[in-house]
Amino acid sequence: MTCLWFLSLLAYGLTILEGVNCWIYIYSNTNKTYDDAEKWCHNHNAKLVAIQNKSINGYLNETLPHNPGYYWIGIRKINDKWTWVATNETLKQEDENWATGEPNGKEKNEDCVEIYVKRGKDDGKWNDEKCDNKKVALCYRASCNGSTCSGNGQCNEGFNNYTCECNPGFYGRNCELAVTCPAPSIANGSVACSDPSANVTWGNNCTFTCEEGFVLEGPDTLQCESSGNWTKEQPSCEAVTCSALTPIANGSVTCSNPSVNVTWGTNCTFTCEEGFILKGQDTLQCGSSGNWTEEQPSCEAVTCPAPSIAHGSVNCSDPSVNVTWGTNCTFTCEEGFVLEGQDTLQCGSSGNWSEEQPSCEAVTCPAPSIAHGSVNCSDPSVNVIWGTNCTFTCEEGFVLEGPDTLQCESSGNWTKEQPSCKAVTCPALTPIANGSVTCSHPSANVTWGNNCTFTCEEGFVLKGPDTLHCESSGNWTEEQPSCKAVTCPALTPIANGSVNCSDPSANVTWGTNCTFTCEEGFVLKGQDTLQCESSGNWTKEQPSCKASERPDVNYVYVGIAAISASVLTTAAFFLWLARRLRKKAKKFTPSSSCQSLTTEGSFQHVGRTV
Repeated sequence: MTCLWFLSLLAYGLTILEGVNCWIYIYSNTNKTYDDAEKWCHNHNAKLVAIQNKSINGYLNETLPHNPGYYWIGIRKINDKWTWVATNETLKQEDENWATGEPNGKEKNEDCVEIYVKRGKDDGKWNDEKCDNKKVALCYRASCNGSTCSGNGQCNEGFNNYTCECNPGFYGRNCELAVTCPAPSIANGSVACSDPSANVTWGNNCTFTCEEGFVLEGPDTLQCESSGNWTKEQPSCEAVTCSALTPIANGSVTCSNPSVNVTWGTNCTFTCEEGFILKGQDTLQCGSSGNWTEEQPSCEAVTCPAPSIAHGSVNCSDPSVNVTWGTNCTFTCEEGFVLEGQDTLQCGSSGNWSEEQPSCEAVTCPAPSIAHGSVNCSDPSVNVIWGTNCTFTCEEGFVLEGPDTLQCESSGNWTKEQPSCKAVTCPALTPIANGSVTCSHPSANVTWGNNCTFTCEEGFVLKGPDTLHCESSGNWTEEQPSCKAVTCPALTPIANGSVNCSDPSANVTWGTNCTFTCEEGFVLKGQDTLQCESSGNWTKEQPSCKASERPDVNYVYVGIAAISASVLTTAAFFLWLARRLRKKAKKFTPSSSCQSLTTEGSFQHVGRTV
């Protein structure tokens, strides 16, 4: 039975309508705008009233006092939809309780809702109004809370009452009772549930496991459903068996338990025939899970590592990809390569070759070299391999004898004999007559860079350069010189005399003696014999033949001897001299010529009496 009473608390500006196990309604004693009404409700731990069933509209109309401004309720237009502001849920059509002709939206912004109380018309109905109008704030506190339905259901407000809509698996007034399933059990195993209590309630999971040597048949986990049944049939623990082993090709298997069904703990050993090797574990055990500890092995034919050889080929007696035991393989090399090692190997029963695999090594030729020159090869590596071309060049002063390019053949030999650099020689110098030659390197062959110096004997002079240089081209820098005999200047014919030389040739050479003689009536003035010296000069000045002097002939010597310019400065002196000469000239008959100028600078006239 529900009791209601009205309590007016004017001191607080509100009125509370309260009931036992029912909603609590609060309304203000003053009118407010819609927003202020919401705040007023919030300040009193309440919300604008939410009407969850239409019967409450009538209850509020009967219970609340009349107010000309009426009461705000918790409905407002949001995004053009009428919405419960307490839950933000859209108003459902079946919950609508509009007055006749409402909502009409006569004026703008009629977005809030009021309830008519004791109006006399449309009592308990709704009307849309402007939110700025002032009305009584009608709030409520719901009787439903988080613990009303024990947290296991949905609380539904009713008129002066509530009901719990229980979640699946729960029942009772406040959903306080849980559904239970039959207690699970399993032979040769165990059960572990998420809720260890005696009664397995709805939603609990139970996991089944088997003892060692048994395997679970069925699901390992069941759940208690809201109906009180398990999700599936309970599983069972069956004895473990491993799958039968297949016969092993080229081998055999022996098991510790020879029964048809191989149970947990059985060991099986595998062996292979000769020429085959076991791939995998030689012993398997049937595990408690019903699986073998390893994959079943197999007997594979013994194989040797695949043979291969760079720059060569392999030919095997068994042409298959895998070279098996007993196969023979022969190795050959390409041209220009030679086999190092055995040419034939056999695959042994151990999977190893009878010998180390051979290799094809490149054919190499002897390293080329040349004295006084250089070698440039197409392959600059240390070992000169087949096909390499090497070009030879010589240093300055040397000339290549032999081919300038050789090639390394596949036989390991060069195409020809290696060339050499021979020193450049100049043509042999001929012996120099009346002289000698001295070279910086006195060998028989005069090589490039040698200098040869020429000298002449006394009385001979060198015609040409005194030193020749042997060039890198094999030529001398100039023509070879010669020693020519020294000659003296030709003697002029002697007037009134003759000359007789020991060497009658045209060129008077060194050592020649020339003797001078005069005709009768003349006397020789100077040396009668001159000799041509090694310097190319005569020993003395050439002599001359002078007329001989007689006693009955008077000779007048008139000379001008060292007259100082300071004494002969007047014209009178020259006049006196002229007269003097004319007087003397009348006494003599002059000769036909003047012979010579004396060394003192005076003139000498030689004449004879006619």
